[in-house]
Amino acid sequence: MFNLVEIKQPEFDVDFYLAYATSDNITGRPLYKKSVCYLNEQAALLLKEAIKYAAALDLRFKIFDAYRPLEVQQELWDNNPDPAFLSNPQTGAIPHCRGAAIDLNLIDKNGKELD
Repeated sequence: MFNLVEIKQPEFDVDFYLAYATSDNITGRPLYKKSVCYLNEQAALLLKEAIKYAAALDLRFKIFDAYRPLEVQQELWDNNPDPAFLSNPQTGAIPHCRGAAIDLNLIDKNGKELD
């Protein structure tokens, strides 16, 4: 098993828009009860390293999703069974469900997302 680390400020200098905690996602309804972000310990350490590299370029990260419970992965798959977009929860390793994947974008110092 793996230990999850909550990704929150000030320890992690990032912005958040956890879409699956809102209705602004492919299902049209919130899939998380709370807007909280987690990664496994190794992924959290690597995120800290990436934050340092981004900061050296006057950039930050905006996080959309990280650890995703298996039941949420199944709901997403049931709503949009597209293997180019999602992993099928029935067919193998799912990095999000292990806290080993993160959906993010780079933002500038004004919070504008980069292409």
